[in-house]
Amino acid sequence: GVPRFAFITWLAFRDRLSTGHRTSKWGQTQGCLFCGEPDETKEHLFFACPYTYTLWLEVMGNLFGVEPDPDWDITVSRLLTGRYDRLSFIL
Repeated sequence: GVPRFAFITWLAFRDRLSTGHRTSKWGQTQGCLFCGEPDETKEHLFFACPYTYTLWLEVMGNLFGVEPDPDWDITVSRLLTGRYDRLSFIL
């Protein structure tokens, strides 16, 4: 099967993660389960949440040798520029 992290990354790239911000459109409110932030967005989940950002730093540093920018689009652009082979292997 597809590794869980690859599937979650695929959902994130397509803005399909079931974040609190996205599910609020359906009348369900959910904050960040890790830090309690009331508006859980994709950007918060990967970069603003202290818990998940620490994990993201480890992944980015160990796999790609770069530190993530707190902007989703900039981080994705960085990953796709010059590191495409490693990214495509993971995805």
